Amino acid sequence: MCVLSSVSIVIDEWLSCLPPTLSHMAQQWLQEEIDAVKFDENGLVTVVVQDADQFDVLMVAYMDAEALRRTLQTGKTCFWSRSRQDYWVKGQTSGNIQSVVDVRYDCDSDALLVLVRQHGVACHTGDRSCFSRSFGEGLRQKPLSSFAVSRVVPDALHPPFSLPGSSAGATS
Repeated sequence: MCVLSSVSIVIDEWLSCLPPTLSHMAQQWLQEEIDAVKFDENGLVTVVVQDADQFDVLMVAYMDAEALRRTLQTGKTCFWSRSRQDYWVKGQTSGNIQSVVDVRYDCDSDALLVLVRQHGVACHTGDRSCFSRSFGEGLRQKPLSSFAVSRVVPDALHPPFSLPGSSAGATS
C-alpha cells in the first residue's frame, strides 16, 4: 500500500504509487503543464509564496522550468536567483524551509502561486513575511508637528483669503 506525504505534494512519491504505464503518462502530463507556463524572455516566471494555513503572502521569487520541476519533485521550494545566477532551495542554509502543499498557476499561465507550510521565517531580514512593511508606515510614526504647515496647506488657504464675491481680506 502506498502512503503519500500528508505535509506536501511530492510528485516522485505520487508517481511511485502508480503502475509504470500510468506513471509515464503522468510524467508526460506534468511536463505538458510545465511547458504551458509562460516564462518571460529570461526564462523566468514570478512566484508568489503563500502560507497554506493562514493565507499570508510570505514572499515573491522567480522560477525557471528546472526550478519548478525540482519544487514539484522534492516538495521543497526551489527558486532561480537572478543576482547569483544559480538555484537555491528556501531554507537550505537557514533551516527555514517551505514544505509545498500545492502549486497553482493563474489563468494566463504567467504567474505561479505556491502554497507552503513555512518552518521558521520566510524573509532574510528575520520577519515572518517579506511583506511586513506598509506604505505610509513612516508617516504614521512621525508626529504631525514635524511637518511644516506651509508644505501641507497651500498658501491660498492661509488667512487672509477671500472668497469670490466677498470682501474678506480685501483692502480699500
